[in-house]
Amino acid sequence: MAGFRRSDLLLVVGMLAGASMAAMGLVGEIAGPDRSMPEEAVAIVGEATVSRASFETAIGLVERDRGGALTVEERQHILERLIDEELLLQRGLALGLPRSDRKLRGDIVAAVIEAATSTADVADPSDAELRAFFEQNRDAFEGPVSMRIAQVFVAIPPRSDADAAKRVREVADRLRAGEDVVAVRRELGDPPAVEIPASAQPASKLRDWIGPTAAAAAHALRVGEVSEPLRGDDGYRVLVALERGEASADTFAAKSSEILLEYRRRAGEKALRDYIADLRAATEVSVGRLPVATAPSVAVAPPSKDIESSARVGSPAAGSVLPSQSKAVAR
Repeated sequence: MAGFRRSDLLLVVGMLAGASMAAMGLVGEIAGPDRSMPEEAVAIVGEATVSRASFETAIGLVERDRGGALTVEERQHILERLIDEELLLQRGLALGLPRSDRKLRGDIVAAVIEAATSTADVADPSDAELRAFFEQNRDAFEGPVSMRIAQVFVAIPPRSDADAAKRVREVADRLRAGEDVVAVRRELGDPPAVEIPASAQPASKLRDWIGPTAAAAAHALRVGEVSEPLRGDDGYRVLVALERGEASADTFAAKSSEILLEYRRRAGEKALRDYIADLRAATEVSVGRLPVATAPSVAVAPPSKDIESSARVGSPAAGSVLPSQSKAVAR
């Protein structure tokens, strides 16, 4: 039986406003037992039932909305609406809508995933279990809590990619030679789409200003270090670490909430993998010969700006260092 959605509640409230207060034929089925009626049901609709739990849930929603108890006749109208919903649901299933309607198909898959991972979302590991998880994944949680970063950005338009690459190499070389970042930016840089605040900021916020790839490179920098030139979808940038606030000695205590969220997220992923594995084991699946891949006949949409990538043929990949400067940023 489908849940009683907010839209159903509004429909019921509207019907109650102008409903007749005369008793209906099924009131007796609500008030008295029926030998053919399962104990946990209030109605039988074809081969399905309207469960007592869903009926009481619907009653509770309307009573809370109205601020008072419902009469027998009003409860009957709610049951009628639940029966109508069940009839429509059965008709939709008979028409194959969950398979032919992509939205419905997606909603059903999402609901099954949510049910399969629901216990993981509220997992309550012991302190020992959570600490063991932290120790196994320490690198994911340790790092700076705040950073002050300067950047010199070199735009590609209006210059060519080759000219921008040559220019940003000069930026990196001069910064490593000790030149002032403000002077180098004034001479060789361009205004970025988003400026990094001049003051120290939470390290986790860097991705909001320079994207995830450049933020990861920044996290790896020690104070005074200069990053390799990083390629984005709009140009190149070189980062300089000016300040770095380290996490407390006891990272586990400082980030316990974050560690618990990650524990639950990974537990949910494992629960879903196990659930799908069980479904595959219980279901016969046959795969036919795959068709030969052909080139797409339609143009591919350009990547989102949220993803630091480039659709230019022959250009470096998103966030990559230049070919002539292959030194790894991470240390």
